[in-house]
Amino acid sequence: MNYSDDTQAISKILSVSIDHVVANPNFAKPSLEAFRNFLLSLQQSFIPKLAKIEHKICSNVTFSQLCEKINCPKKYGFLSLLAISLFSVSSYTRYLWSKRPRLLSDVLALAGPGASCLKLIYSESLSNASLTDDEEYSSSNYLNNYNNNNNKEVISTKDKYKYWVVYWLFYGVFHITDNMVSANTQKALKKYGNKSSNPYWYYWLLKIISIYWAGYNNGNITLYQKAVIPCLRKYYELSTKKQN
Repeated sequence: MNYSDDTQAISKILSVSIDHVVANPNFAKPSLEAFRNFLLSLQQSFIPKLAKIEHKICSNVTFSQLCEKINCPKKYGFLSLLAISLFSVSSYTRYLWSKRPRLLSDVLALAGPGASCLKLIYSESLSNASLTDDEEYSSSNYLNNYNNNNNKEVISTKDKYKYWVVYWLFYGVFHITDNMVSANTQKALKKYGNKSSNPYWYYWLLKIISIYWAGYNNGNITLYQKAVIPCLRKYYELSTKKQN
């Protein structure tokens, strides 16, 4: 990606810095391979998005005029705005984690997957699938095409909908247990007096990790292939035996 010196200075500095760090011979060690891959992923995915945001803000007339009035270069103005935003988000996240962990986990559970579902709904339609509902669900190939050792990619619109339905069911299991855990959390707080001794407090951390795995890291596909499909296959086999 080509970076503009005027409206994408911070993004360009970050990208060049990562290039210098990765080019260092010391980073060729196997023990630093994970950190090297992390930096490269930032350079390929995060920094281009940051560059677009920086370009929009630095190209804004009001922002440019403000920087001229206070005699501040655009890159430093954007850096200050970025620092303030990160500080505000981190402070509010810490507040939610300490006061409203359920709200934080719900936002994490709904934001990314919800946006993905909206994109899927607007980009494709179920009516454009190659098979009709009757043809798909009446065929045994619906079950036999999925095996437990095959991490196949999402190949159809209907498959995408199935995976996300599995995610919402997975999230629903957590949501059902929230009320019980919330009540026990209040009792434990009164009994132990602090959060570190509360045995139910780590439930929210487990929920956030599980939601991230299922909603942001293709865990819904794993659940579908490892849990749902085997159950459907057993049900299909039992129903076939009864009919015979």
